[in-house]
Amino acid sequence: MYTSFLALCTLILSKRAKRPAKNHLNILFSSALFVYLYRDVWPLATFTLHPVDPHHWTTWTSIALLVLVAAIVPIFMPHEYIPIDPSNPSKDVNPEQTASWFTFFCFTFLDPIVFEASRTDHLPYEALPPLADYDAGDHLRKTSFPLIDPLVLGRRRHLFWGLMTYFYKEFIALAFLIFLKVVVGFAGPLGINRLLTYIENGGRDAVVRPWVWISWLFIGPLVGSAAMQWYIFINTRTLVRIEAILTQLVFEHSLRIRMKEEVPASEKPTGGTTVVPTPESEPGEPEPGNGHQTDGSTTAGGTSQGESSSRRAASKGKDKPKKETSVAPSVASSTAGTSTKKAENLVGKINNFVSTDLGNITEARDFLFMVWYTPLQIAIC
Repeated sequence: MYTSFLALCTLILSKRAKRPAKNHLNILFSSALFVYLYRDVWPLATFTLHPVDPHHWTTWTSIALLVLVAAIVPIFMPHEYIPIDPSNPSKDVNPEQTASWFTFFCFTFLDPIVFEASRTDHLPYEALPPLADYDAGDHLRKTSFPLIDPLVLGRRRHLFWGLMTYFYKEFIALAFLIFLKVVVGFAGPLGINRLLTYIENGGRDAVVRPWVWISWLFIGPLVGSAAMQWYIFINTRTLVRIEAILTQLVFEHSLRIRMKEEVPASEKPTGGTTVVPTPESEPGEPEPGNGHQTDGSTTAGGTSQGESSSRRAASKGKDKPKKETSVAPSVASSTAGTSTKKAENLVGKINNFVSTDLGNITEARDFLFMVWYTPLQIAIC
């Protein structure tokens, strides 16, 4: 009755409300299947145990139905699109967001675009699938900047911890996949060891049947390969998101500092360096006040000599201010040159941030292999 009620809820509830009901229903079916497998299937793989339930068709019918509803249906059932922002859902949904687990693991949701590209010489941009809303730059900016941007965060924190806080789900999944890869890596050697032991002893004192160890030789590499492929997918998607977030962060911060670095240097007032000239009289020249004094004994030659002296003084007075005011353009030109160098240096730093430094950060995405894979493998050995 309870499972029937949950199944009914998955049909009548809203998109966000039916997801918990669906997950809870799958957990109940999976638990029941695990119980039946342990009670009635696992004893068949041993020499000493026997099935608990009677060997009847009803038992195997129940197990078959549980396999159908707990394993096959959830694996092949498409996911329902739930927008990240309910007020602004995507008009065109990416096939990745609605793909079932089977098509997602096998990447068969990309088959239409691959087949279309194989039939044409050039695939236009409009034919590509739309970007998923959880990978949009605006969504990444709104959700990540409060954790990595010091101005929004309100305090300084190392970039590594900000990225780890934002992508903690992805790195937990990567750590689990590495653990799974390490564990199933021992399935092959252990299966060979147990199989050779069974052959050596002729089956004496054996508990598990040999076909179980033979199956381990196939299941171990299969699960390990699937774990590594899933690891590569999650890691690559995280890499692209980190590049998008850091690129937006660098350019947004460059827009904040542009006014501080460039505008004051270009608008710096130059009037403070201008020297106001003061007319000076050279020794032997008449003072301005004495030039208007007249004497009754003055001759025509003296008058012409006084006029020439006045012209020389005036010409010198005109030349000196020009010489003094030439200081301002030289200071302005040097200031402009310094501002240009600072601007070029700032542009170079920004380009270096979004190219070399960003590449160095993203190249460290496999650090879990050093701090988790190798120690775990050594510990299990």
